[in-house]
Amino acid sequence: PMAALWFDTATVMLHPTSAALSRWKAVMAARMQTGRFGGIVNNDAEVAGGRDGGWTSIATLHRHDAANGWQEWYVIIMCAADSVEVARGNVMDVRMMMSWNDGLW
Repeated sequence: PMAALWFDTATVMLHPTSAALSRWKAVMAARMQTGRFGGIVNNDAEVAGGRDGGWTSIATLHRHDAANGWQEWYVIIMCAADSVEVARGNVMDVRMMMSWNDGLW
């Protein structure tokens, strides 16, 4: 099989005290686990996990500080897998998880 890489980007606005990046990453790690991703990693560099022969990573990059104390972050979701279908599916699922209304965020 041919290896594939798929990615998507988004932005999130977080507040350092009421909606900290560390909390957002913990929520995403929990959501990935709920979504059948295994071997979840949550560290300074990424939130990541494996599913269906693919490894999916969420990287966050600080974009800027807003005047009201909020911070804007770039979110890059990427998956390396054995097929385009798995890579694209995992990225799309994680992107959807960002908007889950599950009470965690």
